[in-house]
Amino acid sequence: DDSSGSQLTKRRLQTAGTAREILRGRLASCPLCANVCQLCQHVRMNGPQPVVLIVDDDVSVTDTFSRMLRLEGYEVWAALSADEGLQLAQTHHPQAIILDLRMPLTSGLQFLRDIRNIPALVDTPVAIVTGDYYLEDAQVAEIQSLNAELRFKPLWLDELVTLARELLDHEAVVA
Repeated sequence: DDSSGSQLTKRRLQTAGTAREILRGRLASCPLCANVCQLCQHVRMNGPQPVVLIVDDDVSVTDTFSRMLRLEGYEVWAALSADEGLQLAQTHHPQAIILDLRMPLTSGLQFLRDIRNIPALVDTPVAIVTGDYYLEDAQVAEIQSLNAELRFKPLWLDELVTLARELLDHEAVVA
């Protein structure tokens, strides 16, 4: 049904537009929030905030992802390189990592390999998010063998929040 596709597109545009307005401080409350959201002053009070690490060489991505996840009640650390991300991961022991695939110097795939060799981080749920829609089969197979999710940009607000929740749910099952 074409109307359901256009409804989804309309919802995504509304979500993206609303997210921009929230980030700019133009909205006092979140019209999209059907669940817990700091912006709506329904802050989670159930223990410490889950820690999520964002690793992406694009500052606009790290800023946007970080802000959106903080609004949902997560503690977020962001790195603009794989090397910085490894340092933050070893220091803060995130419960989930959202990672870009293509980065200069050290790729996201190499970061994933490195994380899987650190005993304290070996079971940390990781999602690789990329704008590359044509990946080699061997690369996809390695990502899967390293137990990471693969998602494609752009991620909408609701997709990002769902991804973080899924990663954290996986972490809770492993722990």
